[in-house]
Amino acid sequence: MKKLSLSVIATVVVALLACGANLFLDNSLALSEGGGTPMGTSLITGVMRQRETTTVSTTTASTTSTTQAPTTQPTTTQAPTTATPPTTTQAPAATEPSTEAVVPQNVNYGTAGRLYLPDGVSVALYYYEITPENFQVAQAVTDRSDSATCGYDYGIFVISDHRTQEFGSLLNVTVGDTAHIDYPDGTRVNLVCTSCFNGYNNSYDLLDENGNNAVEGAPCDVIMRTCINSNGGIRLTYWCNY
Repeated sequence: MKKLSLSVIATVVVALLACGANLFLDNSLALSEGGGTPMGTSLITGVMRQRETTTVSTTTASTTSTTQAPTTQPTTTQAPTTATPPTTTQAPAATEPSTEAVVPQNVNYGTAGRLYLPDGVSVALYYYEITPENFQVAQAVTDRSDSATCGYDYGIFVISDHRTQEFGSLLNVTVGDTAHIDYPDGTRVNLVCTSCFNGYNNSYDLLDENGNNAVEGAPCDVIMRTCINSNGGIRLTYWCNY
């Protein structure tokens, strides 16, 4: 009986050793093939995998977090405002019109003012009554330099001078030209030419080219005339006040 017990025990021990060897081989095979977890290490391996998973998840979450750049509001720099005071332009003080005539000094006004022709030539006017008795006097006045005779004939103011003196410019006058007569008191009469033509002086009247009286009923206020030849030919110009 004692021998049987020893052999049984020996058999059991051999069987247990064989089982342990098989278990070790099975675990090694499983690890090499990746097919499972050896006994006794499954809990540790699971905890380590859970930590690794947690670490990876944390790392991934940290990596994928978006860092937003700080928003910079645009800065508007406003130019300093400089107040400019309004500029006040004061109107010049009103000047009262002068009632005093401005009379040029050292001007020869003759006895009836000074005539200024369109080209700027001027001559002093000397008045006389146009009568046969005054002919010699009028001729002497006309012959002087800077001296023209003037007087009324048929109600028209007639001015005469030589073409070789100041009235030489009368030959260039055309319709529309202007002239004026200034007086010693500062007043002025403005004239505009309305007609120009040649005529004839018969020693008594001034005639047009058709032999008609060029003064009586003339449509003007002033007649200026000058000789154009020694045979009585004259140049006549009509002028109206304006």
